[in-house]
Amino acid sequence: MTVREALQAIDESVKDAFDLGTRRQAKQKEGSRRNVYEKSLREVQQVAGDEEMEALKRWIIQSIREDERFPSGRETRKRGAQICRDSGHNIPTGSFLGAD
Repeated sequence: MTVREALQAIDESVKDAFDLGTRRQAKQKEGSRRNVYEKSLREVQQVAGDEEMEALKRWIIQSIREDERFPSGRETRKRGAQICRDSGHNIPTGSFLGAD
């Protein structure tokens, strides 16, 4: 799966999680975070690989569907870093995933 496909899956989860009335508001919130999601997905893919990127995508989608909220940029970067570490990869100095 590519980062673009992962982002499309996240967009689909927004449609599933929010009714039409609240979807517009949700999309506005997502818009500011979508860039962070994309950067995080790319960074995880580069550091740890496709499976780990897929794991981060699933976590983002789960948060949207089950919690009916968008994970913050900080939460997303922290989760991405944790996924990389759990799979035995170190986060490079200066990595987007290490930014707070």
